[in-house]
Amino acid sequence: MEIKYKLYPYPVLSSYSNDYGNGAFDVAIDIVRDGYDLRIDFLATLTCQSLQDCIKQGVAKYVYHLECAQTGFRTIVQTDKVSKVYTLLNKAVNGKLQICPFVVAVDDLKGFTSPDFHEDYQGIAFDIEAGCVMAVGKMVTVDISKDIDDLANTPSIFNISKNPDESCKQMLVDMSQRKIIIKLPISDFYSYKAMSATPLAQPILNSL
Repeated sequence: MEIKYKLYPYPVLSSYSNDYGNGAFDVAIDIVRDGYDLRIDFLATLTCQSLQDCIKQGVAKYVYHLECAQTGFRTIVQTDKVSKVYTLLNKAVNGKLQICPFVVAVDDLKGFTSPDFHEDYQGIAFDIEAGCVMAVGKMVTVDISKDIDDLANTPSIFNISKNPDESCKQMLVDMSQRKIIIKLPISDFYSYKAMSATPLAQPILNSL
């Protein structure tokens, strides 16, 4: 999700509009490794008293939208605190992670107004429905590079076994079952077993 410059039917605090004459909303986002997972630290800075009051009254919250297009991961983190820690599972994301900060109404607001409105809106009150955006921060895009292979623990699609028929001198392949069954002649099977115990030989065996 990318934040688009858009117009709202009511004033919204953002860096790309002048709906508010005073006030700002920004979020510092820090991502650190926590074992295999990621710990995301959010620290919001909101300098609009009327929006702060909405959060204190429980009618608005800080909302962080997290999305990874490569894995299809999407979630939101809600809090009424300026600081928030969220643990993101390593398997959930890969590549670019987009984080969009908002202040969102979580309850209907009747007659909302603010002395920080631009002069064009002074003296005007707005009805804002639950779920509507009240402030927009700057989107952050983070490249998540993995140090571990997601496929490392994936079960093999092959089953390699010894052919009990000693007269058979070639490899037999059976693809009629859930796994591909590979039957090796007795001498080849024991050679395979000996090589598979050597880590340096495993990539060669896999390519073969």
